[in-house]
Amino acid sequence: MKLSLAHRLHRRDFVQWLGGAALALPTLELFELQAKAQTAATKTAKFAVFIYTNDGMHPPAFFPPTGSPDPTASATLSPLTPHKDRVILLGAPVDSVTKFPTANTGLTYNMRPAQHQANICFTASKKTFKITAGQATADGGPNIVNKSDGPSMDYVIAQTYKQDPLLLAMHPCGGDTPSEVTFDESGNPQTRLYQPGTILSSVFGAMGGPMSMPQNAVAAAKQNALTNFLNGAFASLRPQLSAYDRLVVDQHLTQLRAYETIVAARMSSGQGPMAGCAAPSAATVPAPAQDGSETLAFSNFIMQTISIVFNCGLKKVATVSFGYPGGGGVGGLRMPWLTYNKASFDDPLHFVSHNNGDTALMAKYALMNQWIISQMALLMDLLAAIPTASGTLLDDTVIYLTNRHGDGNGHTNYALPGVIGGGAGGYFKTGQNVVLAKATNPTDVLISIGRAMGVQVPTFPLPTFNGVACPSANGPYASSTELTQIKA
Repeated sequence: MKLSLAHRLHRRDFVQWLGGAALALPTLELFELQAKAQTAATKTAKFAVFIYTNDGMHPPAFFPPTGSPDPTASATLSPLTPHKDRVILLGAPVDSVTKFPTANTGLTYNMRPAQHQANICFTASKKTFKITAGQATADGGPNIVNKSDGPSMDYVIAQTYKQDPLLLAMHPCGGDTPSEVTFDESGNPQTRLYQPGTILSSVFGAMGGPMSMPQNAVAAAKQNALTNFLNGAFASLRPQLSAYDRLVVDQHLTQLRAYETIVAARMSSGQGPMAGCAAPSAATVPAPAQDGSETLAFSNFIMQTISIVFNCGLKKVATVSFGYPGGGGVGGLRMPWLTYNKASFDDPLHFVSHNNGDTALMAKYALMNQWIISQMALLMDLLAAIPTASGTLLDDTVIYLTNRHGDGNGHTNYALPGVIGGGAGGYFKTGQNVVLAKATNPTDVLISIGRAMGVQVPTFPLPTFNGVACPSANGPYASSTELTQIKA
């Protein structure tokens, strides 16, 4: 639209001019302050992380005492204490004597899942995988590919945004009963990346590294040209306007100057659109083994990868599996840096989970659970250190850690560990221990996370996705209910 200063400006012209000016702002995020207001209004998360850990949790160390409002008030969850205002524990009532949760409370599948049915966790699938001797080996992959019957929630969210999820794993092979947690619409298990070199080439191979200073200079020049044009246009328009319309223009100019200041600071410090997008170093990660020697460094590498991928807009969804989803055996997840009674131990997680009440094994089980939670805390630390227009990357992210069992020792189907972290864009009411006194379908949490990410999830599993029907849409674990207790 072209306005002539020789003719009287009507309000309709003014409104149309402002609309045209807005079209000139694709790189300005419609002004920083307006972007913040929009984020607050929609309350939508921008990123999601799903964390799967096998073999349950040791309940007495995992759940806070009944009545405690602090979602991190337990030994296992204590690593999350610095972020407790950004944590939701999906808890259960706990017996004051035994410290174990009451049966059929908390997140509960309405029937006991078959052994090692990991695929249930993110798909709510009714399909049970058969256990066949020799399905997997300690140093290779499964000999049988277990196909499910529908997509997992991470895949649904990512596909809604025309992406595939970033799938990362520690010790993906070596279990005794193969199972997966991530599937496409046809139920095909998705490839998980479990070697640093593969992750670097797959995720960062096409990137040219962080934005260089010459690139920043070019971006700054384009930025200045656009903002100079808008400043001049607003200034020339102002004398023709009424007092009220001048106020509107002045507000736009104030927002524009605020945005210019922020972007100029980013440019001068090298924080352009691709700043901080260099791949993490894998130099300190030992070669994959079955003894746990690489796990500590590899987990750090994985969490760094997720934070960088989100910061640089490469993916919106990531899924991490700790240990082989199907169980243990010789390839179970090990943590040889941990100590019990002043001595290190390298027991597999699967072995200590089947403790049969042994004091030493239960203590090791709790310590290994605590370390896994500490890695969720590490990811939250990394995301919280990255500023965004609306706060930090942690404010824009929802993280969900879960398992198919409550107590790994009994393969229980109730009081499943469920922890939500991150600000989720304001969609959830964080900083609470939600004691679920009645059995609550874990699928409700998946629906809540899907909706928090702005995805249409009227039911889950979805009857069809990408044109493929899901037989589990009306299965025993299906739901159409959001977990209202956690919604803001």
